[in-house]
Amino acid sequence: MSVLEETRQKWYDILENLLECPVCCEIPKNNILQCASGHHICISCRYQLQNCPICKNHFSNTRNFFAEEMANKLEEIMISLMYPTNKINRRILENKICVSTQTEKIFKASVEVQTRNILICNNKQTQTYNTWMENGSTRKKIDKRKFHYPKIGKGNYPCCLGSCTMSLSFEKIVEHLKSTHKDVFYEFKEDNGVFTQNCELEYMIPRDHDLAVYVRNMGLFFINIRILHTGDLRGMILLVNSASASKHFTFEITIGLEKRSKTYSGMVKTCRLVDWQTMDDCLYINNSEIQQKEMVCQNGTFNCSFSIKRSNLTEVNDDFENHE
Repeated sequence: MSVLEETRQKWYDILENLLECPVCCEIPKNNILQCASGHHICISCRYQLQNCPICKNHFSNTRNFFAEEMANKLEEIMISLMYPTNKINRRILENKICVSTQTEKIFKASVEVQTRNILICNNKQTQTYNTWMENGSTRKKIDKRKFHYPKIGKGNYPCCLGSCTMSLSFEKIVEHLKSTHKDVFYEFKEDNGVFTQNCELEYMIPRDHDLAVYVRNMGLFFINIRILHTGDLRGMILLVNSASASKHFTFEITIGLEKRSKTYSGMVKTCRLVDWQTMDDCLYINNSEIQQKEMVCQNGTFNCSFSIKRSNLTEVNDDFENHE
């Protein structure tokens, strides 16, 4: 990571830390309230406390509209900082004709692009059309698989393996998994932002198939496949990180093979905010469907395949291709 990229990441981290709720350490999704001294707090934590956790002052009923607006724009700000060539940074100039396309849509280059042109072309400023050219002849190579590991949010994270009730910081929960749950803890090296795995699991009523998977450059995930007392099956993939970080990942779980299978796709959730009793946006297969499609093999096992993907990787790659 270059000095410029590290600076952008630093300022994004600073902004994220300022917006985090001091209690749950998450970026508030709804209304943000504040105490009489001005310290903000998410609405969920506000009604669980009598006084401000920072200054011990009483709470007011005043909303912090500035913090709410910044929280809503945080993801857009992150993309703008970390990926300067993204379409978010383009501005259409009115009443101008583009020389290369002969259309009225001219995109003004970002500050980074303008600076790169000056450095490459010996202080001779060029137009955006030559952004990825060196001396107007050789195309500059771009690493399309370039992305950043999500920053680990502050606070504790619950262990979602079996009946374990431990809640620890990220560093300590990794040590906990290696020592206490080493039989179901796996480490993988994936550099392309996509992780896939296939396995055979035993179909026993009831039974919990829980795995912890640490994937380099992606994060630490809990894979939970649970067979309920009714024979129904539920599946979910959780990220050991904040809710804002989990938005960058999607997952897909498939139970069974070919025509005798069912697939569910969705957004990865943070392990902090999961309630299996009320969760409805997850893989769910009732017992009758399992029997009807004959998903369970004669040996009492069923096939389970899952994949995790960085959801912002494709968007960034497509944007690079548009520039080329």
